[in-house]
Amino acid sequence: MRSLTKHLVLATAIAAFFAGCGFACAAEETAAALTAEAAQILDVFPAADGAHNAAAEKLHRALALDSGYAKAYVQVGRLQIAGGPEFGRQFAGVSAESASRAIMKALELDPADGQAWVLQAHLLIDMHQPADAKYALLKAEQLGADSAWLALNWAEVYEDQGNIEAAMEKYRSVEIGRAHV
Repeated sequence: MRSLTKHLVLATAIAAFFAGCGFACAAEETAAALTAEAAQILDVFPAADGAHNAAAEKLHRALALDSGYAKAYVQVGRLQIAGGPEFGRQFAGVSAESASRAIMKALELDPADGQAWVLQAHLLIDMHQPADAKYALLKAEQLGADSAWLALNWAEVYEDQGNIEAAMEKYRSVEIGRAHV
């Protein structure tokens, strides 16, 4: 009986430890960690079923923890570009009704975020504003951004300028598996 009591006490202590660890782990959730998890989800192409919703949920939690975390807004912009207008409406409560507003918020909070400038260029290209896109790309490079999207956006700007040779060079520079947007 003493052995059974000893095992029961030990089992209870172990269970309490793991329950406490689970609570502590959940309490240590940070905006940065949640944003990084959302970015990893968005890096997968094509997106799995429910991936955009999972990323949106993580970004909502990240912004609830720190509404001033600029990198979360960059990922909100990515989500809105990848997921469409449905996800833009989800973030209306944090003043990011569209991808453009999310990126502008990110740049307002952290103008030195090169990836935000890459996304800004992407949106400007879509809006047929190549001169502004070129400025955003130069700013992204100046800040050290390095992603496949930087090269792809440059290629589109060069195409728009009629510089097909430079565009092809940028397209060729993109490697499979290179950094995300």
